[in-house]
Amino acid sequence: MSVEETRKVLMSILERGVDQASLSIYEGKYVELKAILKNTVDSWSMWVYMGRERDYILIPYIYCSCMDYLVRTVFLKTRSYCKHQLGLLVAIKKGLFKTITVTLEELYTIIDEILEKGFSITLRRKLYK
Repeated sequence: MSVEETRKVLMSILERGVDQASLSIYEGKYVELKAILKNTVDSWSMWVYMGRERDYILIPYIYCSCMDYLVRTVFLKTRSYCKHQLGLLVAIKKGLFKTITVTLEELYTIIDEILEKGFSITLRRKLYK
């Protein structure tokens, strides 16, 4: 599916209403990483879902690093989104996320840790210091 089709599907789900009981477990699990670009006022954002066992990188409507997204959306094409993407949109709509400012180097480190190890120590250090 295209990004536009995925956006339409997710927006229609949000309009119909989402089972809040199942999504309440995601409260506070989403983090917006905002990297300020050097010598500019521009910033670049990336989203992370912090799970108990794994962290996932998200780009709204486009990507999630979870296995469900990889298998069902990318390879099998049976679904256009995963639960983390839907949860992210609910979190954004309700303001149930944290935002931290990171350097571009820290952002690269966090992404690398998540992709290589499944878990980012750097992100936790930034959040809880």
